Amino acid sequence: MAEQALEIPTIDISGGPRERGLQYGRQAGEQIDASIRFYKEAFKDSSGLEWSQIIKLAEHWVDRATEYAPDLVEELRAVAEGADRDFLELMAINARGEIVYDKKFADLIGGECTTYAVMPEGSGDGHVYAGQNWDYLCGAMDSIIMLRIRGEGDPDIIMQIEAGQVGRHGANSAGIALQVNGLGGRYGFKGFGVPQPFVRRRVLQAPNINEALRRVFHAPQQVGANYLLATREGTAISLETTPGERTGWLYPDGDGILVHGNHHEAHIPAGQDGPYIPMSMSSLYRVPIVRRELKRVLNTADGEQTRRAIAAALGNADFAPNSVCAMPDATLPATKQWQTVAATIVDLTTGEYLLSDGLPNERTFKTLPWNLYESADRVPA
Repeated sequence: MAEQALEIPTIDISGGPRERGLQYGRQAGEQIDASIRFYKEAFKDSSGLEWSQIIKLAEHWVDRATEYAPDLVEELRAVAEGADRDFLELMAINARGEIVYDKKFADLIGGECTTYAVMPEGSGDGHVYAGQNWDYLCGAMDSIIMLRIRGEGDPDIIMQIEAGQVGRHGANSAGIALQVNGLGGRYGFKGFGVPQPFVRRRVLQAPNINEALRRVFHAPQQVGANYLLATREGTAISLETTPGERTGWLYPDGDGILVHGNHHEAHIPAGQDGPYIPMSMSSLYRVPIVRRELKRVLNTADGEQTRRAIAAALGNADFAPNSVCAMPDATLPATKQWQTVAATIVDLTTGEYLLSDGLPNERTFKTLPWNLYESADRVPA
């Protein structure tokens, strides 16, 4: 199959918080507008609340975000200015994961994710790979961008992200990849935590794996999430976090493969009503399917074959529509349909970042125009 053109916009920002934010807002204004249009409709359909009521709700997270990451709040205010939008509209987009766990929005929780890492002993070319199928609401696809951030003193970051958010998942020039899966709701947590995009961005700003881990453990989160961290040196750890509870962790298996979905494997959280029920039933079979498929990567002869094998694992459509490569379910209303909106293969050894902008069993993986290690002083030995 001939390589298809990349359809997700690539946006490059640099400088201090305000400079970055203004550049971001001006370049991604169209996608930010698309995101706001979608969430206006989706939140209204799910809860009956008007957009003015949603952005009023967003005020609850401003102080928490400011205490945690004042520089990122400054950046977000500049994004809003650059895009000619209200700051609270963008805070609502950043807090959308926290908002939807309110009972009013219970039927809007859609989309799952499958994350993975392949260590040198598990890959045919001896490289380290990490990435994920990002499964989310179809209506958000017009708002997805690829964002490269070059700051002042922090590692460079490449992320796939909803326009208007400050963070999601990706990798940095220190050779650290971050992939994230949702794990469910509040687990008995009361009050307001820091919205997930701020936590994820902080983790991706870490200069080394030790600091990245510390930032996950000390994040004042409101909802549960799994953080899969991988390094170019060949280390991977999956951290299952829940607000107010202990964190569990997993390592790659004997073949150098680590996969995670949307259910707890390292520990079962206790702070909930009744027995533990995974937020996604398909997670219980998606994880072993991807583990099985990634075992084939070891038998590949070179980098091209290795990447094709990883792409095939991410494109697995067994049990569709609720498959590894998630398909839209036509039986659901349009605002509640979800699919794999993007899939990634990050070669942490070479710094190449490959993206499938849509269903990975239909779209080819394209190499982004940026390399993680472009800066001369950060090229690995």
